[in-house]
Amino acid sequence: MFILPALTLALCAFPANAQPKNPNNDAIHALERLSKSSAAATFLQAPVDTADTWDSLHLSIRLTIPALPADSAAMDVFQTVRSLATQQQYAFNLGPASVQSLEIDGSEASWSRQEDEIVAVLPAQANVGDTVHVRTVYRVPVRSNNYAGGLVYDLPSDVLYTHGEPYTTRWWVSCRDFPGDKVTSDVTTELPQAYRVLSNGSLELDSLETDGLRITRWESRDPISTYLISFAAHPYTVIDGGTAGQNGAEIHYWVYPDKQQKQEFDFSRTPEMIGVFETLFGPYPFNKYDQAVAPIFNGGGAMENQTATTFGDGLVGDGTRRYETVVAHELAHQWWGDHVSPKTFASIWLNEGFASYGEVLWAEHLGPDTMASVLAAQQHSYFREDGSGIRVPLHDPPVKDLFSSTVYDKGSHVLHMLRYLVGDSLFFEGFRTYGETYAYGNAETADFQSVMETVSGRDLSDFFNQWVYGVGYPIYAFSRFEVTESGPGWTASVQLNQTQSQAPLFTIPLPLEFSGVAGDTLVRVPVAATAEQVLSVSGLRFPPNHVEFDPEGWILARYNLSSIGGPATVSTFQLSPAWPNPFNRDLHFDLVLHRPSHLTIDVCNILGQNVAVIADGGYQPGLHGWIWRASPEQSSGVYLLRIQAEDQRAFRKVTLLR
Repeated sequence: MFILPALTLALCAFPANAQPKNPNNDAIHALERLSKSSAAATFLQAPVDTADTWDSLHLSIRLTIPALPADSAAMDVFQTVRSLATQQQYAFNLGPASVQSLEIDGSEASWSRQEDEIVAVLPAQANVGDTVHVRTVYRVPVRSNNYAGGLVYDLPSDVLYTHGEPYTTRWWVSCRDFPGDKVTSDVTTELPQAYRVLSNGSLELDSLETDGLRITRWESRDPISTYLISFAAHPYTVIDGGTAGQNGAEIHYWVYPDKQQKQEFDFSRTPEMIGVFETLFGPYPFNKYDQAVAPIFNGGGAMENQTATTFGDGLVGDGTRRYETVVAHELAHQWWGDHVSPKTFASIWLNEGFASYGEVLWAEHLGPDTMASVLAAQQHSYFREDGSGIRVPLHDPPVKDLFSSTVYDKGSHVLHMLRYLVGDSLFFEGFRTYGETYAYGNAETADFQSVMETVSGRDLSDFFNQWVYGVGYPIYAFSRFEVTESGPGWTASVQLNQTQSQAPLFTIPLPLEFSGVAGDTLVRVPVAATAEQVLSVSGLRFPPNHVEFDPEGWILARYNLSSIGGPATVSTFQLSPAWPNPFNRDLHFDLVLHRPSHLTIDVCNILGQNVAVIADGGYQPGLHGWIWRASPEQSSGVYLLRIQAEDQRAFRKVTLLR
């Protein structure tokens, strides 16, 4: 799932040609995923499934709405379940609904309700292995709040759709609504004839009836978690995107007729994405992949419903592929979240962190600058959230933080560091093995760790304890850089202090690049679990006079090089990649000053003409966030950001797309 509320600009957002009011504030609220709605706060309080005495096998769902708009829908749902114990009652979930009848194995059953749980009395005792059939006939409300879950109808866009994560499928379907209890399913809708309906799996029926209704039935033969069961209905134009992947999965885009060309363009690299992800994750796991446009989360979100993503209409349609990373995110979920689903939402990062790393991997396919841009945006978002006081673990965060930037963006960067730690080959072999081991099933964090340890042959306990089960990130302070001649070579040493609070000591090896007039070398240096230590590297072929931390951007950390003395030349600043790049209005970047400096930032076009002055003045050490907001007069094309502080210069090539 991806949620993008309206961007909010902090104090140092400013027009081109103006200085920020407060350069020490972050430039933006980066891409946030957490819905602030009261509806989200309500469903996030749902309990985790702990009573595993039933195994859901199949859900058969029938929904009827003769005309839209409508206040409610008629529902007829069959549950097929298997008993895992000797028991006399069957408990399942159903949110606000008017129940008309409840039958078990064809007989009317007595039942009681407490909030969203119904407990029905079985006509006879169920023994281990017995199969029970439960039919519930009821009416459910049709909601109009686009941040809500359940069954939603949006009048302005004329779209009827559902949303179930984490626990709101129960707001329209009677079921055992927990991610670890997968089912096969079929969804039948009876709607006015104008509405074309997308759901999970294979289309088995699409019939125009004489009474003015259209009956559509989709069947999901692959097991599916209930939060991924969905449909979307609208007078869609359905675009055939061809086939993709090793098994020829069919691709379709369900778009608004009046925005067909631009929405199709924004989706159109989906087959290429599938090809890229198959080389990394293994074969695409389903028969097809469809994307349907809807006003989900007021158009600023998307949901990875199995084989049938519901995609926010505010994220497609301008014909620029501005939010193509979201297309990649939801597609990656088909492997991580759908094919392999969490046992409980305590392991939600196995969904969202993995899908967010899918954004990085697609960007890597497009080019190293694009990859660096996406990583920078994710890191910025996470640091900003952490700075606001939200510091939670990746595994088992509080329910209110299930969809926090920690889960998405830190989760992504933790995978990036795991890739650094074990190497590309073993990392992606581990991904594929994890997918094969838990195919069409459920897993939790410990399962993923076990697979990665087996494949890599390494004990990853420290890594997972610090980065996944722990909280926060390291803050490194480097000082006392010294070089001595030692035998046939030189030894370089640097003092490292970890200064973070309310976080563990981190032991991930650190990449340090030593350079001098005779060359440079990048070294991975072991780190002990102590707050203060000296890092030493021997056998250097030349006497270095400069050290740089993590030049390739692997480690999620803040760091300070300003106190390094001795023979080193110290960078005046570190500059992040700019993001998004390409962009169509606002371009973001971060800069860390290591000492008080006169800072100049401007923008020129390909003719060398200055088009904007972003900064020109004195600034104090620290993190500074910036935005260049291109004026309406500036045309599409390549521009150059130029940054100078003291005697150091840096450049970033960026592309404006209108």
